[in-house]
Amino acid sequence: MKKFLFALVTVVFVFSAGSAFAQTPVKIGVINFPALIERSNAGQAATRDMEKQFKGREDALKVRKNEIERLSAEFEKQSMALKQEAKQGKEDELRRKMMEYQKLAMELERDRQAASDRLFRPIFEKAERLVNEHAQKNKFNLLFDGISGRVIYADSTVDLTDTILSDLNKR
Repeated sequence: MKKFLFALVTVVFVFSAGSAFAQTPVKIGVINFPALIERSNAGQAATRDMEKQFKGREDALKVRKNEIERLSAEFEKQSMALKQEAKQGKEDELRRKMMEYQKLAMELERDRQAASDRLFRPIFEKAERLVNEHAQKNKFNLLFDGISGRVIYADSTVDLTDTILSDLNKR
């Protein structure tokens, strides 16, 4: 966050200094994009859909985790009294259950990510379009995501690619 604030202050300073010569005001904005998505009606509906879609599987996974913890505690208590063969059998059962749990947890996470992409991507794309429209309409030069620091919008006046390319090709 400190790096982002430093970069933002630097950008503001550079563009302010440049605009003093050109007499053109520079408009820079910051948007908390995750909060924008999260607090939007569509984002809240998508979150509810995700919770409803995965609640059963999450609950089943918690039951499995609790069972593994219970079996592990039992094993710890009984391990000294068990014969080697019985001990090995309990260890194998516990290992098998842990592997099943890990597999189900990974599948759940993969499915959650796919559902999240499917549900949130259209919201994100719509928000980006609206941000760009707002920036152009209100003559912003730069808009940053206040959390990640990434540039969400930059008008053509701040693109230095051609200038730097020209200098690069001269040298």
